[in-house]
Amino acid sequence: MKRSWQNRAKPGQLSSCNTVEGVSAPTPEAEGFDEYATVELRRAFAGRLSPDSVPGVVLGALRHARTYPSRLRRAANPIGYLYRAGAIESGVKGEPFVVLETDGVDLDGHSDVWQVLRAMDKQQAGAAWLVLGCDWTNVQAAEALTTSADDVGELVAQARELLPPAGEGVLRDLAISRLGRVPEQPVEAEPTPPPEPPAPARVFPVKRIVRYAVPAIAALGVVAVILFTNDDADPPGAGSGPAVADRSIVERDDWTQPIDDAMESSTFALAKVGTSDPILVANLARAQEPLLPASTFKLLNSLIILDAGVVGSIDEEVPWDGVTRGVDAWNQDHSLSSGIRVSAVWLFQELARQVGAEAMAEGVQSADYGNADIGGDLDSFWLDGDLRISAVGQLAFLADLATQALPFAASDQVDLVAAMNVAERNGYTVRYKTGSAQRGDPPVAWLVGVITNDAQDRWVFAYNTDMAVSDGELVIPTVGERLAVVYELFETAGDK
Repeated sequence: MKRSWQNRAKPGQLSSCNTVEGVSAPTPEAEGFDEYATVELRRAFAGRLSPDSVPGVVLGALRHARTYPSRLRRAANPIGYLYRAGAIESGVKGEPFVVLETDGVDLDGHSDVWQVLRAMDKQQAGAAWLVLGCDWTNVQAAEALTTSADDVGELVAQARELLPPAGEGVLRDLAISRLGRVPEQPVEAEPTPPPEPPAPARVFPVKRIVRYAVPAIAALGVVAVILFTNDDADPPGAGSGPAVADRSIVERDDWTQPIDDAMESSTFALAKVGTSDPILVANLARAQEPLLPASTFKLLNSLIILDAGVVGSIDEEVPWDGVTRGVDAWNQDHSLSSGIRVSAVWLFQELARQVGAEAMAEGVQSADYGNADIGGDLDSFWLDGDLRISAVGQLAFLADLATQALPFAASDQVDLVAAMNVAERNGYTVRYKTGSAQRGDPPVAWLVGVITNDAQDRWVFAYNTDMAVSDGELVIPTVGERLAVVYELFETAGDK
């Protein structure tokens, strides 16, 4: 069954339907929430993971909650949200439910129940396990499965029809049995890393907020004490090598390019990921000039959309609204993955409205993206609003994206880079995103992305140039023209 994304519970819609076996569940701020969350998550994951793996996944979910307490409070259901966070952090988000062998669990002759579960798709099996086996409410399961409570109800009704008469009782017994096989003690947390020393003074220093990793949690029993003590805590995001924004910048006066030979109204910036090599730029002043990001913002927009749960994955399709637009490739259903490649504006505008202003602002700020100002209309602030980012700022964002150091699920960051358009040349691969800020002052064309060679070295780049005007009309450089600039300057950058 296709998910009803329009009806999914949105962040901020807190539900009063937060009970298990008729007992009101504690809110995240309440005493006892950690014990309650631990038990509920342990039995939910007991149907999906080996017993020894469950405590670590639960601990990871609660660490996520400590890092993003405001997101937990906005969730339609806190336990369902924590389940989803644990699945993401542990890398099992896309895996089927109830796929383990019985491990000697006595099904009392009801092996047919197991067979029925194994034959279900992951959404239906997940709904059956969480609601029938774990006694979760439809709202809890909906948050965990990133679907709507109505869809969960439908999936559970279908599962009841498929299961034999004793199926629900067997599922409940199986959940209890599996929970008993989960070790009581959680895995130990890693020690708290010391804060990094301040970066030394650099040539052309770039302004950036220094972020520190949040303290690790010693054990699950102390989570509740510290879970909501710091709403402003930032997530760990080390990446690899010195932060791009802390490096020195070297201006390459020798760089030229075919669109603007003197580089007077263009810039190109390049940085190697995982090294301390300086940033190389053509036209330093232009490289540091904040400009409208236009469709290059779709990269961060996608991560914020996924984080908010508006769609469940980068490949989940959103129905086309039926409005015919000037680009034929836009006029169809799109996922984030396909929408990134054709730059389908309507898709990202619609999903931005679903995210809402508060979550959008929080996402932009947490990524330290440009000036982090979403002033203007929620569905176009990156096209004609107050958001600005420089070419050097793009490098900082792209380097964090390429190393999964942004405060979003690492798997989403990997998927996003893989979804970008691809060009190959002379033993290296360019993954890129275009942008055309036609309403900017000046109107600007962008090309940003990640370059990888055969040895898996990585660079991030950002190119922008003013659009020319001919007979009163803007002349937008083609993607091929922009790629030609990237090829030429990358290949003359020096030692690879």
